Amino acid sequence: MVKRERLSSPISTDSSLAPHDSISADEKPLIKKTKSPKKEGKGTKTPWSVEEDTALITIMDEVIKNHLWPAIKASGNERLIARTGYGCQYHAKLLMKAGKSKK
Repeated sequence: MVKRERLSSPISTDSSLAPHDSISADEKPLIKKTKSPKKEGKGTKTPWSVEEDTALITIMDEVIKNHLWPAIKASGNERLIARTGYGCQYHAKLLMKAGKSKK
């Protein structure tokens, strides 16, 4: 398939452009970017509910069980690989519980 270039129509003296005219880099109009208005003050933080905490912990347990060991093996970290999958899962859960109790 051969791509054909469109012929540009001549630019008129009033410098208005027709729909298919080409514009050189020097002739491109300057477009100023406007920033979106900033929100007044900070947003309110919604506290985590017990149900949300439980759901998140359940999901994290599943991620630890199903994805932690493959990720450790893929990382090539010999020290973690030497600890075995069970040891890494157990320690990850302990770290997760320790982080929960720090609140």
